[in-house]
Amino acid sequence: MALPQNQIPICRGRSPDDPVNETVMFYVDKSVIQVLEKHGPEWKYHDARFLPEAVDSPDAIFEGLNRPGHEDSLCYSVRPTHDPLEPESTTLPRFSEVLLVFMRRCVGGCLVYD
Repeated sequence: MALPQNQIPICRGRSPDDPVNETVMFYVDKSVIQVLEKHGPEWKYHDARFLPEAVDSPDAIFEGLNRPGHEDSLCYSVRPTHDPLEPESTTLPRFSEVLLVFMRRCVGGCLVYD
């Protein structure tokens, strides 16, 4: 299946339609990453390293977001359990914080936009 040129695959993760039994491919728009890298916020750019855990092992999946522009969006929430940049660490990477990942269904999976 051909993908739009600007979509970067993240990994396979839990399907919003059947999170117990199915996985789908997750993508991020290349321009979103480039804007974050160039203009920030810096923390959001660096927190992108937690995307694979967020989409593969979410603590909760929210849909039906009652916000303008988010009607068809999903929100995956996870409290990261490990930092991919510090694999030997035994402490939580973000104590008492959760990561929220907003996405929309797209051809071939889900597209992360925030």
